[in-house]
Amino acid sequence: MTAFSTFFPQHLAQTQRRLSATPKAYTHRLDKNEQVDDMPDWIKMQVLQKAMQMEWNRYPDLDHTDIEKNIADATGLRADQVVLGSGSATFITTLLNYLGMQQKQIVIAQPSYSLFDYHCKTYGIDYTPWMLNSDLEYDEDLLPALTDGSALFVVSPNNPVGNTIPKKMLVRILTNNPGTLVILDAVYTEFGDTDFNDLLQQFPNLVIMRSLSKEMPVAGLRLGYMCGNVSVISVIRKLMLPFSITPMSLAFARHIMFDAEFREVAQQSRTQIMAERERLQTLLSNCIPLGAAYVYPSSGNFLLVRIPDNGQFSALMQAFDDAGIKVLNTSGMPLLQNTFRVSIGSYEANSLVIECMMEVLNPVDVFV
Repeated sequence: MTAFSTFFPQHLAQTQRRLSATPKAYTHRLDKNEQVDDMPDWIKMQVLQKAMQMEWNRYPDLDHTDIEKNIADATGLRADQVVLGSGSATFITTLLNYLGMQQKQIVIAQPSYSLFDYHCKTYGIDYTPWMLNSDLEYDEDLLPALTDGSALFVVSPNNPVGNTIPKKMLVRILTNNPGTLVILDAVYTEFGDTDFNDLLQQFPNLVIMRSLSKEMPVAGLRLGYMCGNVSVISVIRKLMLPFSITPMSLAFARHIMFDAEFREVAQQSRTQIMAERERLQTLLSNCIPLGAAYVYPSSGNFLLVRIPDNGQFSALMQAFDDAGIKVLNTSGMPLLQNTFRVSIGSYEANSLVIECMMEVLNPVDVFV
């Protein structure tokens, strides 16, 4: 037994072995829900020029009021209702740590973003799952009883499922549980047709988390924000680690993020992703024999697919691997046996996904 596995839980030792393994070079990386097209060089150069004017020997600026005001103006809020951070993962882990230390009741929708469960297990944080129903939809009848001072984490659009919590359901939960802080992970909002921002003024117990990693092709810059009631946001602001946003990210947020030309580029990218999502979903529904695969409706930049037959599922995972396609095998998550999540990639990558599935599942011939 190694020293690592002696002092740390077994799942951490397994993670260490996985990370230390030599990674395979995949031609199409469709496992992290990143945008397929990078930012144009002319935009990168503008960011670099602004970052060059900053003092790199100094810690990054702690005052993000100007950026938060721009976000607030764009979302119909006040600047003190917005807090900037280094990506949604930072907000999630910070809030889970704080709530766990306070021994608050924590309820988390499941299945959802794997970081919730992984972080809670790693740090010994107890939580109660709010399980989706057998159709992988949110179901109020399955919601655990919420106590005053509790916290409920909801992911909508849900990752990896792709579904959205009905707005009326969320309103009922907020209304019936005023003592519960509802944290809505809404990082995929721009790929769906439901926006919950209008509820922020009505419900002081709601906070919404957003990430620029999905909305824009800037996942590498690690930027996100939370918005909500002033009193709640002020506490979250105090919890955030100082100096966690790099000069490069701040240069982008201050000088490029709200530039009209850049925002047009970002919108075109999202429009293309949604068009490819619909094409991929339609072709999979039409090309695959009935019962061989089920493609779940998605409001994200990805699709969740279930292959009921164990043998075909294993064969398909191998076919993807042989073709240089990296997808996320979600079979280990609750309710998701024999499923995988595939990010929406380029036309060529998406077409190759379809070809692999056609080859393994033996559908009718169809023009891709």
